[in-house]
Amino acid sequence: MPYKDEWGELKTDFTINFKKVHGDWAAKRVPQVVECESIIIIGGNEKTAHVAHIAPSLHKPLLAIPCFGGIAKEIWQQLEPYYRNIGALNDHIERIVEHWNTESADYSVSLITKLKKLGLFSKNKKMPNLSLSFVSIIALSLWVYYFTNPINNNMLVIFLLLALSAILGTSLRTLLSSLLDDNPPLNWNIIIIEMSAGLILALGLSLIYLVEGFTVTGKFEFVSLMSNRSDFIRISIFMSLLGLAGGFLIEKTSDFLRTRLSQVLDNIDGPSNQP
Repeated sequence: MPYKDEWGELKTDFTINFKKVHGDWAAKRVPQVVECESIIIIGGNEKTAHVAHIAPSLHKPLLAIPCFGGIAKEIWQQLEPYYRNIGALNDHIERIVEHWNTESADYSVSLITKLKKLGLFSKNKKMPNLSLSFVSIIALSLWVYYFTNPINNNMLVIFLLLALSAILGTSLRTLLSSLLDDNPPLNWNIIIIEMSAGLILALGLSLIYLVEGFTVTGKFEFVSLMSNRSDFIRISIFMSLLGLAGGFLIEKTSDFLRTRLSQVLDNIDGPSNQP
């Protein structure tokens, strides 16, 4: 087997599996590609082109390195619009387009990792928008129901509205991405992760709101106002806005929450460090 001794000397973070496959050379490429999670092609000729054409059909993310020329450069020219369409490229793209340098290898690995995460050529790239729309309608219906028909435990209703609003915020974020992007590489794994993050961020925002109210007044007016219908409506709307912000503006909310929590920790550590 070619280079078998050299493979044994390499220190890798992945497992190398050797399989003998018989048949036409082009046909052999199919089981090889099937076993791959991601594919990077460099230079090459007709046989490299076989891999480049097989990979999308098997839903494998493919990165062509153009700076070495060959078939990879031609494939790059074909795939670059797809890369840009899903937002995978950035200002450092010259590291693999113009010339190869010490940073090119790390950039290539990070780029193919991003392509895999974004779902390039994935069979799941066409997100089930109809299913997500159905989830959004259910969440919105529940929000309206609990807002207009509060149960005995108003505190529970407030946090239910907060959670439903966070789900609606994440759904809005995803659906807008689907509408504004011609080829959205979204799947349910990413949606569920973002929904979880949105729920936690919304909870964090609500806790900051409650703590700040206690700091100013010395008591949790939030709790005492629950019995008044008009106050309940006002607090419900405010908490729902926090939920929407947590789900829709995940990046901005996480930065805000990180800053405020850091301030809280600084205030806790401050007095204890004084003589």
